[in-house]
Amino acid sequence: MERIKNVIREYQEIAERLEAGKDRVYRKSRSGEDEDISVQTADHYRRLLTHYTEIVERNEAIKTQPGKKQADKKR
Repeated sequence: MERIKNVIREYQEIAERLEAGKDRVYRKSRSGEDEDISVQTADHYRRLLTHYTEIVERNEAIKTQPGKKQADKKR
């Protein structure tokens, strides 16, 4: 879980830098020109952050549930 939490922090920083214009991401268009896809990339990181945060929250909720047996957690 700590690894996912570290990834969340890293992705948060990347998304913020892309949104602020501090970093840029380019791809080559069909015509061979560089196309700025920084906004789309930041949006992708935000979606990943949402999913990863839900995973962490779900995992922590399972840990805090009293009376659960280990076998129940595997299901």
